[in-house]
Amino acid sequence: MKKQKRQKVNKPMDFSFLIIVLVLLAFGLIMVFSASTADSLNKYNDSLYVIKRQLVWAIIGIVAMFLFSKMDYHKLQKYTFPAFIGTVILLIAVLIVGVKINGAQRWLGYGSMTIQPSEVAKITMIIFLANALSRNTKILETFKGFMTMLGIIGFIGGLVI
Repeated sequence: MKKQKRQKVNKPMDFSFLIIVLVLLAFGLIMVFSASTADSLNKYNDSLYVIKRQLVWAIIGIVAMFLFSKMDYHKLQKYTFPAFIGTVILLIAVLIVGVKINGAQRWLGYGSMTIQPSEVAKITMIIFLANALSRNTKILETFKGFMTMLGIIGFIGGLVI
């Protein structure tokens, strides 16, 4: 039996959801601005240093959001297992060669760039578990399936902790 090709359906954007996301983003930027102005002035001699960086990342995030909203998410399925394995490797690497910042060893770094693999793990786990559940919708109906999913979550959670 041949697989049917998915027709690309260009659904209209959910503007109420977009507005909620943008309002939350604006609120977060206001909070960062109000909390960081004095510290930025003392550390960097620029009261807007932190908010400028946050704005750059906010713009990158908005662009990424629009690009991903136009993409067929089914194409991500083939990358879920490699992303999961990559995340496990990153989380283990933190334990071995992680960078300590403020007494906590949670980052991987090279020079001035750092990445926190636990943040990557959040997104990877959502996509990995959603893919597993979409491929086998009855997996949680058995004790074994439920314990398998719980074990995966516990394993990643243990590495994060």
